[in-house]
Amino acid sequence: MKYLAYLMSLALIFVIPWENSVEVRNIGTISRFIGLVTAGAWLLAVVFEGNMRRPSLYLGLVTAFVAWNALSVFWSIVPSTTVRVVFTYVQLLVLVYLLWDLYRTQTAIRAALQAYVLGAWIAIASLISNLVMGRHGAVNRYTVEGFNADHAGLLLVIGMPIAWGLAMLMSTQRRGGLLRWLNLAYMPAAFLGIALTATRTALITTIPAILFAVASLARLSPGRRFAIGLLAVAGVVAILPLVPQTSVERFLTTGSEISTGTLGGRGHIWKTGLQTYSQRPVLGVGAGAFKAAVGIGKVAHNAFISILVELGIVGIAQFLGIVGVAFAQALRHPPWGARFWVTLMVIWVVGASSLSWENKKLTWLVLTLTAASGAVQARPRRRTAGPGETGREEGVELMPELELVPEVDPA
Repeated sequence: MKYLAYLMSLALIFVIPWENSVEVRNIGTISRFIGLVTAGAWLLAVVFEGNMRRPSLYLGLVTAFVAWNALSVFWSIVPSTTVRVVFTYVQLLVLVYLLWDLYRTQTAIRAALQAYVLGAWIAIASLISNLVMGRHGAVNRYTVEGFNADHAGLLLVIGMPIAWGLAMLMSTQRRGGLLRWLNLAYMPAAFLGIALTATRTALITTIPAILFAVASLARLSPGRRFAIGLLAVAGVVAILPLVPQTSVERFLTTGSEISTGTLGGRGHIWKTGLQTYSQRPVLGVGAGAFKAAVGIGKVAHNAFISILVELGIVGIAQFLGIVGVAFAQALRHPPWGARFWVTLMVIWVVGASSLSWENKKLTWLVLTLTAASGAVQARPRRRTAGPGETGREEGVELMPELELVPEVDPA
């Protein structure tokens, strides 16, 4: 039963980059439907099979954070909204426990990362389809069905270091076949998708992904570096004619937006939010009540400011503790594994600093997989995993342990 839950969780991760594109009648998005099935299978497995993974500091902090959200109902300025948000957080808490329990080996975690990249390819296909059909929003910005263009762009950036890391792993092991080529091709395809969304924050967050990719090339033989470099140049040449002029013009305003502090109107929202925080600094205004509290009809466009205003100093301290533990777990890997997970976390932090991502599945997927991977890396290895299992807490890989970007002798 737990193995079934593991397989269903891979399907859930696969649909996250395009979850809003498909609705299931009377249930909601396709991710909600798959999530309910996954959670049901996992809960049944825990009840009847036992063997739940030992809790951690990370789980404790997430649980405390969700509990604080729930308590904020008692002082919320909009209790009905807070109740709805708390219901979302309870679902996310189940997701966190589920991921923590099921992803006990690096092999399983790599499968989750691959599932996300494949799902991101669906999002890219949706963007290209909208380009071909001429379906776009304001100022010729394209997006994935059901997503805001800013969200869509950052969803794609998250996949960039993941796809590149997996491609490097497969290249050094001379395996992967079609998956390896899909991972290698993801970077230029994602750049096209980001250009179509015209998301300036997404453009900025490609920088750590590019730095990670360039640094990893030094670990390959000269021949492979040349081949990958040639592929990258060909990809850029192929996508440039497809980039709308309006996207280029919007990207060129990035510098002025940063220098003036307007940040697409975010500067004013953040200033107003901090003024609201100063009125209720300890408890906040209640989960989900940012828009009502600031009185300008906009969300925070910043997960950290949103939490600060809604949950006060207690809530932001809990959330920063969660993020801090995830970063600490990322650093438990050997150098190149640590660089991969830190790159992923940095991209998420930049994204969360421009979007209200605090109660999105992607946030808790990134944080939980980072924490779970570090916990796996730190534990002693003992062979207890059996065929068809996702791995016991003391288990080793279902295949030999390998670094995400392993050392390679120059050819």
